[in-house]
Amino acid sequence: MTLNLLIAPDFAPERFAGWHMLNTLLQKKSGLELHLLTPASAAEQAQLMAEGKVDAVYANPFDAASMIRELGFSLADPLDVAFDPEPRRPWVFDWDSLHPVEWPV
Repeated sequence: MTLNLLIAPDFAPERFAGWHMLNTLLQKKSGLELHLLTPASAAEQAQLMAEGKVDAVYANPFDAASMIRELGFSLADPLDVAFDPEPRRPWVFDWDSLHPVEWPV
């Protein structure tokens, strides 16, 4: 299963090398297949999201607010281990240990 991580287009292209290094680290530590999406514009970001090709987003606060309000995204509270904005998936990513874990947590 591949998870698509979108980085908002308002982050400078000079920073993309760092995002790719983070993506590689997360893949190695988690065992998950992650695909980094780096849209060139807000229009491309909106198209990827409308097509349902995005599993997680690193966004600025203003985009995050509209994604929550209009697209049903949510913010995960790391202290709420039972957080589940959608029907349960077989795996969740534990950001503390950097490993995927099965439901229920």
